[in-house]
Amino acid sequence: MVRNRGRKEGDMVRLDDKLLLDACEISNGANVPYLKKMISAYEDAVDLHNRNCPRHEVYHRQSELRLRQYVRNCKEADIRIKTFNAIDLAWKAMIKSIELTHQYKRLEKQLAEWESRTDFSR
Repeated sequence: MVRNRGRKEGDMVRLDDKLLLDACEISNGANVPYLKKMISAYEDAVDLHNRNCPRHEVYHRQSELRLRQYVRNCKEADIRIKTFNAIDLAWKAMIKSIELTHQYKRLEKQLAEWESRTDFSR
């Protein structure tokens, strides 16, 4: 994470490449226009500050913070969905395992009965 907090007049601010990469990774068809707008606002704020434009001598972090929060929210939502899916798959696997255990026991019982009827056991 690039620390731009508390930058004074004249200090150069760098774009946080990790933030921009994370933003690209969460993009989908639905959020592309919104993400492009937030990324552009963030890049503009950095550019205006670095060019010492009037009223931007001190770095304005609002657009960066907005983008950072949006990325964090999307990642958290993705983690919640993946966690729910993992729990659901584990539950289904447990049920299948129980079913297979019961089926195995039935087959063992049937085999024992068949062996006793056919006198196949040695």
